Amino acid sequence: MDLPQQRVVPALRISDYERSKAYYVETLGFAVAWEHRFEPTLPVFMSVVRDGMQIYLTQHSGDCQVGGLVHFVIPDVDAWHRECRERGLG
Repeated sequence: MDLPQQRVVPALRISDYERSKAYYVETLGFAVAWEHRFEPTLPVFMSVVRDGMQIYLTQHSGDCQVGGLVHFVIPDVDAWHRECRERGLG
């Protein structure tokens, strides 16, 4: 079954900017597309991307609650799993 291109971008709440950024970039292989802060000391709202997948990560408490579940269709999940293990994931 061919699925239509996904047009929804999930937003996930993060509490630790440095730790979350390292996990998504260094461990899961996403790249930071952009980051936004109204002031340098205020919470971040950012986008990470990989292989056509995009996630918003937000420190803003009003955007969403901590937790959630996101499913992505990965053409070669075994290769993706091997890569994540090589990057230090579990």
